[in-house]
Amino acid sequence: MDGNIHVRASAGPAHLASCRWRVDVTLSTSEVARVLRPNVVMCLELTDGTVRTVEVGLAEFHQLRHSVAYMLNEMEWAGEELDSAHEIGKRAQAQWEKLRGMSDELGIQAPT
Repeated sequence: MDGNIHVRASAGPAHLASCRWRVDVTLSTSEVARVLRPNVVMCLELTDGTVRTVEVGLAEFHQLRHSVAYMLNEMEWAGEELDSAHEIGKRAQAQWEKLRGMSDELGIQAPT
């Protein structure tokens, strides 16, 4: 299974230009005859031409997906509820630190 996502470019710091992904399934290893372990492989291209390839297991992918969805949901809610933006900022910062920790574990350089 694979797919592509393209994002419109704009001026400013580098950001996501496109994302290609696929799901690889390990059928067997030299130690085990039947594994059936899926991995998600994402190739992220930034507007400055930088390309990052990330491979994560299913559990890590779901954690990453949940964190991104949570942050997007919080951003939408912040647009509707500007009075509580300070509290949202604290929660978004906590999620950012969680994602930064995941990127460190995966050996991906997180943006500063």
